[in-house]
Order: sequence, then C-alpha cells, then structure tokens
Amino acid sequence: MLCACALALMSLTAMAKDYQAVAFGAKSDGVTLNTRSIQQAIDYISAQGGGRLIFYVGRYLTGSIELKSNVALVVQEGAVLIASPSVYDQKGAPRRALVYANGQQNIAITGKGVLDGNAQALMADQAAQTQRGYLAASDAAKAPTLIAFTDCTGVQVSGLMLQHAAYTPQVYTRCADLSVSDVIFVPSPQATQAAETEQCSRVAMTNNLTYPY
Repeated sequence: MLCACALALMSLTAMAKDYQAVAFGAKSDGVTLNTRSIQQAIDYISAQGGGRLIFYVGRYLTGSIELKSNVALVVQEGAVLIASPSVYDQKGAPRRALVYANGQQNIAITGKGVLDGNAQALMADQAAQTQRGYLAASDAAKAPTLIAFTDCTGVQVSGLMLQHAAYTPQVYTRCADLSVSDVIFVPSPQATQAAETEQCSRVAMTNNLTYPY
C-alpha cells in the first residue's frame, strides 16, 4: 500500500512547471469571485500536460472548481480558498464541493494554506433558497463539502487546514493510490469528522490532526 502511494507521489512531484493563479486573473481580495479564472487555469495546465497552480497570500473567493488530471493546487501559507456563500456557485456530483474531481489521474491539493467552506453563510443561503422554493429539498439535503474526489487514481492531499465545512470536508469514493497527510481539520457544527472514504484502495492517511489537538 505504501509503495503504491509513494509511486503516486513521485508522479505528482513530476509536475514541475509552476503557474501563478494571479497570472490567470485570480484576485486575492476576498471579494472578487474567481471561479472562472481558476477553472480556466486548471483546464489550461491540464491541456499542457500538467503542472502546479500556486496561490500566494490572500483570500480567494470561489465557487466550485473541477480539478483535472496532472494538476496540483498549491495553497501557500497565508492563502485561503474560501467558498462562495451562494448555493448556486456550488457544483459537483455525486456531492457538491469546493474542489471536486471525477475519473481523473495524478491530482493534488497541497501547501500550508486553508480551504474554508464558509459554512454559516452558505447554509443560510441554501435554507433561504429552499424556503423560497428555488432549491429542491433533495438537493438541499446534500450539503457541499470541501474536497470530493470520485473514481480518481493517484491523489495527494497534504499540509492544508480544512475549516468551516458544511459537511465532512473530505469525501473520497472509489479512489486508488490515495495519500492524505499532515492535514489539520477544524470541526464545525456541520462537520465533526475529517474524512469519508468509500470503496477506496491503497490508502495512506498519516500525521493528520484535529484541532484543537
């Protein structure tokens, strides 16, 4: 198991080319919605054969973004990817997520930065839209998470702080060669456990902490 995960990490490390998120128009002001610019960056990097998309210090407001094969998101210390408070900015299947992927290979989210689910504002908007009849109750029942990877191979998540999640912050389904390490999880009223795995193989979870620790 550890050998397989080590090979996956070597493949991810090979993503040598670095790209700055700001070069694609992303703004770190905590106000600008960056979904489109971040997604364009991911799509471009994947089409070029892979690389790392780096977020430096600041708050990057975004809706759901889809991670593609051979792309690593690097959220540096002092950088925060924060979920949009609008339920209509949340996408992904089978569960909506800040970062989601389906059927991808060699993907990663690393760094010492933060993924913030903005749960209080997001769930308030979801409740309001449901009450007004704009959102089906069946959709509202599946609260967005932070990371949702399905049918992916060669996955690395490391070094991050996961906070203010509206649901269990990591959901991995039928993933192989999965490594989760040095992740700090901050529980919330909506999320009391750090991760869910279902039908995954060759999984290594090491040195992860729950705050306060």
